[in-house]
Amino acid sequence: MKKLRSTFAVSLVFVMLVALLAANTVFAAGNERVATADIPAWKFAGGWEITSDYVAEGVRATVPGVDTVGSANAWSYKAKIPNEDTLTPVFSIADGQKVTVELSVKFYNADGSLVSKSQNSDALDIYVMDAATNQQVGLLRIWAGSGSPTNGDHSCEVFGSDWTNRGAGYWIKGDATAESKFTIQIDRENFISSYIGGQDGLVPLANEELLSDRREALKNVDAIRLEIGGDNGFTASTEVVVRSINGQSLANVDGQITDTVAPVFRPADVLTALNAGEAYTIPTEAYDLLGDVTYSLKIGETVVEGKTFTPDQAGEMTVTLVAADAAGNTSEISYTFQVTGTPTDIPSTGDTAGIVMVCAMCAGAIALVALVVNKRRVSAA
Repeated sequence: MKKLRSTFAVSLVFVMLVALLAANTVFAAGNERVATADIPAWKFAGGWEITSDYVAEGVRATVPGVDTVGSANAWSYKAKIPNEDTLTPVFSIADGQKVTVELSVKFYNADGSLVSKSQNSDALDIYVMDAATNQQVGLLRIWAGSGSPTNGDHSCEVFGSDWTNRGAGYWIKGDATAESKFTIQIDRENFISSYIGGQDGLVPLANEELLSDRREALKNVDAIRLEIGGDNGFTASTEVVVRSINGQSLANVDGQITDTVAPVFRPADVLTALNAGEAYTIPTEAYDLLGDVTYSLKIGETVVEGKTFTPDQAGEMTVTLVAADAAGNTSEISYTFQVTGTPTDIPSTGDTAGIVMVCAMCAGAIALVALVVNKRRVSAA
């Protein structure tokens, strides 16, 4: 009798687990658009005493200039991209990842008339900072007025952590106007890249000496941040508009951003050997620019919410981790595990007969109750 009760308890738990797994296969699809009201603009671009808001083209950060903070203080004001630590993982350059930002800076009107410039020159400075240490690892200086303000190509200089220009001598594509944009890409291999006149595709802007130096310097840099400012600050309040980050446009229509980019996984140390019957949570995380990420697991034909699963038998098994954003964009990564041992919380083959017997007894009991109830109804009649 004691063994029968134990077997019945095991079978009951098994049935409950099956019901739980079935419930977890249901997913709610998100909307393809994200409301700007749900994400403060200053998270993408902002800083101390910088005004951040949404415009049709993206996120605008208005950086104070001499006209608002005076010539002695203007140098310290820069637009930080991103301006929120929770977005830092999206700006990772570890393990071959790249950070690509499209931005506009309004030094000139479309007709070339001056709106603002740097105090010391017509240079636009784009600093590359180590997000963890807040130390400069690079600087791209674009001479926004070179040639002419609206000729589409401008000379630039590239620096490491010092003030020695070691650029390759290219002219970068884009104008410092609200109607144009610069594309900046940062990675460990090519340091700072952009589009240049006369060539297709993104091109490293540093010379070979600086590239070699920065490859070594960036080995331990996990994530970066951009800071946009003027050479010794701006002469007037200057609009910096972030148009896109890593391929995700920040342009909005009626306060809605179309979410087109799936979450990105970060590398993690994942076990390869597991014990049957012991739960395991995959430690891999994914990040999304526009919101939270939810996880699910695909194990054969079974889908389970979350990142935790329990191997039920020895052998090799493959588990696919799925990360989804609110818009329904998904990324997947698969892991193969070697499972050993025999689970203690799942009945062995020897217990199967006991479970079948219990199920048969339950069915018989139900039939007996139905018979009794039916006889009472007949007697009452």
